[in-house]
Amino acid sequence: MTYFRRVAWIFAFAFLARSFVDPVLAQNRPLIVGNAVGEMSSVNGPALVQVDMGGCRFSMALGEWEHVKYNDPDFIFYRSKHPLADGALPYLKQAEMSSGYDWWFEEPKDANFPWIGLMCESASDFSWSVSTPPEISPELQEIMDSNSLKCPANFDGEKWVPRRKMNDEVPLDNFEVVQKGGFIIDVKEKNARLGSRFCFVSGTNVLIGVSGGWADRGGNRDVRNDSILDFLRKLKFESDDALVKRLEKPH
Repeated sequence: MTYFRRVAWIFAFAFLARSFVDPVLAQNRPLIVGNAVGEMSSVNGPALVQVDMGGCRFSMALGEWEHVKYNDPDFIFYRSKHPLADGALPYLKQAEMSSGYDWWFEEPKDANFPWIGLMCESASDFSWSVSTPPEISPELQEIMDSNSLKCPANFDGEKWVPRRKMNDEVPLDNFEVVQKGGFIIDVKEKNARLGSRFCFVSGTNVLIGVSGGWADRGGNRDVRNDSILDFLRKLKFESDDALVKRLEKPH
């Protein structure tokens, strides 16, 4: 075998080997993000990932320098040239209530990267999900009030409608991702950083997102490609049937 033919065979073998080990190249099969055996708790892009957060099911394509971390029940998406240690990432904080837990995301002091934290809540824990309100217990009312702060709008079956008049500087925008209705609203945090919140109805659940580290809707400052819209355009929600079919697809 000549030298050039030998080199050609080496390159061909390397390409085939990469296609077998690289899930993105191998039939575009997604990496399953979760805590079960065979699933992954963290993925670094570029990659295609599929996520099931307690009923909020979606897939997304990660680009270069994009990473995800699943901690069950929360999910963190962030952009960084290198994967970050868990201690450097935003983390979920919970406070016990009479009938569950309230939650929010804490950002490390030295965080200097755009990030988005996700949680999945049952739609039945939102006041707008009940057309004729039954006797609501004080415990459930407490949860509904907390969710109303996270998602300051009512879902009417087609779009989100603000419950109160919004300041012109922070308009509520309806946004559609693969036939799923959601909304985005910019929020100025206590540290004066501008972030965004978004909520999407996913079946009988609501996906709630909170952003930080300068990840907002962009406007005139979208010079680092950190707009939350870039993230939302990556989301593809799936029904229960679609998820089962994909997972049962022969490998």
